[in-house]
Order: sequence, then structure tokens, then C-alpha cells
Amino acid sequence: MKLEILEKKIKACLPPKRFAHSLSVARLASAWASGLGVRPERAYAAGLLHDCARGLTHEQQRKLLAGYRGKFFDRATRACPALWHNPAGVFLARHRYGVHDTGILRAVALHSTGAARMGLLEKIIFVADYCEPLRQHAGIAGIRKLAEKNLDAAVAAVARAKSKYLQQRGERVHPNCLAVLK
Repeated sequence: MKLEILEKKIKACLPPKRFAHSLSVARLASAWASGLGVRPERAYAAGLLHDCARGLTHEQQRKLLAGYRGKFFDRATRACPALWHNPAGVFLARHRYGVHDTGILRAVALHSTGAARMGLLEKIIFVADYCEPLRQHAGIAGIRKLAEKNLDAAVAAVARAKSKYLQQRGERVHPNCLAVLK
């Protein structure tokens, strides 16, 4: 699918702020990709798609995932409705948008939690989602600078920041995120 068509379809399914975020992630990911040996159009597509299920309610996501047997809907993800958009996004990317690139699908699946053995595209989306230019939270400027120098160090910094945030809120940290830190 052409990126322009994908962009229009994603825009039609997301609230304006969420689409602006997805577009910002896509642009940042694309900009980083070429310097890292990843095709920029793949990074752009993954950035656009990473939150494609966020326009659905949790109930709609639950129904969509009722028959989903993919590896990205593990026990820890099932227990956390805030993460359902990850496997739901994989489902939509495949079935609504016709994406079969496994790297893009893995990037969509892992953009919130990360994982121990991520490829470059997955790492790019994991970090870009956290520190795209529209986001403004503590420590983000340092992670942006780090990402331009050392993507692996930025991945670890994002995983630490996400873990700390969840722990401060008394929430569980997904095992994939903890695995990034080992």
C-alpha cells in the first residue's frame, strides 16, 4: 500500500491528536532510519501504524482480539487493557491495511513494551513513540539526544523511564520491558 493512501486511512480512523502523534512518530522514525540502515518508508509505515488501534474502545479491541491467537497477545498483555492496542494494531495492520512485513508488524506489537531481542525497526519505533517532538515529559530531551548517538542506549533509557513511571503508579511492568533492561 502506498504511504499516502495508508496515511489517509489512518487519519480517518484516529482522533486528531492521536493522528498527529502517529504522524510525528512516523516522521522521526523515518529520519532516523536511513542513518541506521533501515528503509525510511518502512519506518514511516510502522510509525503511522503503531497506534492504529487507538481509535477503538477497549471493548472494541477486546472483541477484535477474541479470536486472536498471535504471539503478541500474551498473558501479561491480556491482563492490561492499556496494551491491547498493540496486538489489535497488528491485527488491523494485517487485515485492514494489508501489511505483511513482519518487521513492521513486530514494531507495532512491541512499541509500548519493547522486548529483549528487537530488530532495528522495532527499536526505532519504541524510542520514537516515546520521544517524538510533540511529547514533552521529564528527561525526554536527553533521550532524544541519546537516540541520535546510540539507539541501544536510548532503548534502555526508554525502558527504564517506562518502568519507573509504572512502578510509581503502582502498576505492573510488562515482562518484555523488564527483559530490555537485562
